[in-house]
Amino acid sequence: MDKANLETFIAICETGSFSKAADKLFVTQPAISKRLTSLEEQMNCQLIDRIGKKASPTAPGDIFYQHAKKLLLGMNECKTAINNLNKEVQGSLNLGISHHIGLHRLPLTLKTFASTYPKVKLNLAFIESPEAYKKIHQGELEIAMATLGHPNFDNKDTQILSKTIWKDPLCFAVASQHPLATKNNSETLNISDLLKYTALIPKADNATWHIIQDAFKGQQPIHSIEANSLESIRMMTTIGLGFSVLPRSMLNAELRGLALNQPNPERYLGLLHHKSRTLSNPARAFLQVLKNCNP
Repeated sequence: MDKANLETFIAICETGSFSKAADKLFVTQPAISKRLTSLEEQMNCQLIDRIGKKASPTAPGDIFYQHAKKLLLGMNECKTAINNLNKEVQGSLNLGISHHIGLHRLPLTLKTFASTYPKVKLNLAFIESPEAYKKIHQGELEIAMATLGHPNFDNKDTQILSKTIWKDPLCFAVASQHPLATKNNSETLNISDLLKYTALIPKADNATWHIIQDAFKGQQPIHSIEANSLESIRMMTTIGLGFSVLPRSMLNAELRGLALNQPNPERYLGLLHHKSRTLSNPARAFLQVLKNCNP
């Protein structure tokens, strides 16, 4: 079965559009139509309903979609296993990285890897931790670097292996001129003292959001502002919009860590990969560089 036809069918199902599938695969829309027609002829049934600009799988298409994903993963696994017989490190590496890890933990590793293995095409996807688990499970990423250590995102899927690379202590922080900073000069704060002010937090269902919710001990702030990245949260904290929970490594001269009468939360950052997936030579080389740069 043709790999390009399978990729095309999967892209149509996941985007719901011939034009979006064409953009995703970097081919023309007529090429998408031709590939799908060839696949439908091979399967002797209609796999996609075309209603206006909307494309959706038929009943046979729904069944075929589940098998197509497995077929494509198996074909990629076979190719990787054969390529690994050649010890040369070349080809592509699909790597998922959280924004924070990409900015603060991986620059040296990425620089070293790129200069050591120039024949590898590094495909980076900057994604949040839940999406990293999902893409590893579905076989879209070979390895990922994400936030670990919370039951909502840890190994519910026993096929996904995780390994802690960095411990990342968090702390409650405010701008130097925030009322909480002044109050903290004379007393140790309770979590309830903080929750009277606006909280600046990651968006709901982000892995770090769950860790922060645990630190709130079932209480909720009077008001909260959510943001997609810790960098955005640090900026809003710096200008005094509220308090936040940030990695201690992100504090600067304009921010002050608060002393609370409870332990500061912490999170774990590390590696994800699928237990059943044969790692390619580029992936194995990346893991070695990662280990050397983070002994």
